[in-house]
Amino acid sequence: MRPAGSLARARPLFRQALELEPNSAFVLQAWGVAEARRGSKRQARSLLERATDADPGCRAAWHAWGKLEDEVGNTEAACQLYQRVLELAPGSVPTLSALGCLERRAGDLAAAERHLGAALAADPAHVPSIYELATVREAQGRVGEAASLRRSAARLASARRQALQEAASGRLPSDLAAP
Repeated sequence: MRPAGSLARARPLFRQALELEPNSAFVLQAWGVAEARRGSKRQARSLLERATDADPGCRAAWHAWGKLEDEVGNTEAACQLYQRVLELAPGSVPTLSALGCLERRAGDLAAAERHLGAALAADPAHVPSIYELATVREAQGRVGEAASLRRSAARLASARRQALQEAASGRLPSDLAAP
């Protein structure tokens, strides 16, 4: 969680932004996410609902609301909200992955596998989906496949961290550097 002082300083800025543009789905969604991170679930839900009312096509708000409902145990609501995102963007990798995770926790391994497979078909290097699929495989008793997927995800995550560190330092990624 972020320090409470950060949100306390941000709230007046969010209010000011909404005075200028009362129906800004972007501001409402950002504020809702900030409130959710601080544990203000009721406030977050209200802001995210306002964001989706202001812009029914705001995928980020629908996804954030789905995540909030998932976090508080409202599985049915979370599933419906994630499905709304998929209506707007059928290939949304983060949403397919989140839905797969939700379904795995609910015990529907076949549905989880379908959604995670779709996420990985769209982005084979989506590390959260790979880790989640490993958990599904493990629950299916396919321990060897699970271990292989976890190793693959760890390699991808490590390579991504290294590339980000190199980019932050101003160096070319190691695979692009001159020999």
